[in-house]
Amino acid sequence: MKNFIRYVLPFRSAFHQITLSRRELLVLEKLVIRYLSVRDLNELRDRFEGQAFLDNYFQKAVPLLGLQKYLKTDLIDFENISPDKIKPEIKIDGNTVNVIQFEDDLPLIDTSDNLPCIFIYSTHKQIPELCGFASAETVKNYILDIKRYGFGSKETIKGSFYGFDKLKMFESIGDLAELLKK
Repeated sequence: MKNFIRYVLPFRSAFHQITLSRRELLVLEKLVIRYLSVRDLNELRDRFEGQAFLDNYFQKAVPLLGLQKYLKTDLIDFENISPDKIKPEIKIDGNTVNVIQFEDDLPLIDTSDNLPCIFIYSTHKQIPELCGFASAETVKNYILDIKRYGFGSKETIKGSFYGFDKLKMFESIGDLAELLKK
């Protein structure tokens, strides 16, 4: 938390809040309900793995939905992607960009990824906050506190991202495409 206060909060006033309506989130819930073949959200919550699946899906899908709303363009076709196959990434002009959602800790980045990132801060799923864009080089240069997570074939090496003062803000899909060219 100390690092969050020191490295993220000073830049929070520059973040763009994106307000998602309950209706927009309901579309995502219905996709999961249909995928898990349950009648409604109550039946889904009765099954622990159903609630965990929904939470995991929201962790990936809500930042993407917020980014779509901010950019006023469809980046992901939620209706045609199975909820278990969704990845927190977008494609812009053939380039893959990771979309990293984090809460009250510094975001963890897989050190094996060599991709640019868009960071989204969120403590409430209806109000994700766009922090900005970081090139792959910026991400690589500002990862610290590297640790191993998991074990065996599932082991990954991740580090905390500290470069919030290096993030670039964008207003449109064109601005984002330009940032990817640099």
